[in-house]
Amino acid sequence: MEEVGKSYEIDASKYARNFVGRKTFESIKKDIKKLHSEGIKDICVNLEGKSISQEYTKFVAEMIYEYECTFKGLGNKEPIVEAYLYTGYFIKEYLGPGEYVKWFRKQVEGSDFPMMILDNRLGNKRLVTMNIIQPVRFDERYFYYNIIKPVYLEPGTLEQAIIDQEDIYTRESINIVDIATEAIGFRFASTKKERTMLDIFEGILSGKLKGFVSERNK
Repeated sequence: MEEVGKSYEIDASKYARNFVGRKTFESIKKDIKKLHSEGIKDICVNLEGKSISQEYTKFVAEMIYEYECTFKGLGNKEPIVEAYLYTGYFIKEYLGPGEYVKWFRKQVEGSDFPMMILDNRLGNKRLVTMNIIQPVRFDERYFYYNIIKPVYLEPGTLEQAIIDQEDIYTRESINIVDIATEAIGFRFASTKKERTMLDIFEGILSGKLKGFVSERNK
């Protein structure tokens, strides 16, 4: 373990030369727990130059969730690790289906943010286009929502479609029990970039933001 400023870096190279497997991750987890017991919280795990199997992405996400550490060098596994964290996978595990659905409904109905993201990367275990959705309502069995059609996922295109009064939504519904499954990832923005993106789309839809069409046509 190497101290870098006020943070600590765990270099996976001391446990593995090329491939990082379960034994290496178990050793890394022990290091993280030891540092935590010593009051050290700012921990980064360096996996740069190492190969990681898809099956260990959940294990990595679990360590990040539990210990609030960071990883660098995840490469193309990073989006799936993010999906575990952002879509509430571990909250679903902790609460169970029934309580998670109640929690999710409370979050949606009490939110000041009218736009959400449908992130189904865990269901596909690969990179997929994430949808921007507008929650509509719940009933006893279903959650209803509008999906902005992918062709309109660009501010200038969306603004022009609204000016032209085009049908920009596809109406969908899902059984509320299915919301708690791993494959379904309804969520709010998880990063500043995502929050800005959703705010822009909401601003265009509400008419508060304009000028993207003229900017695009310059």
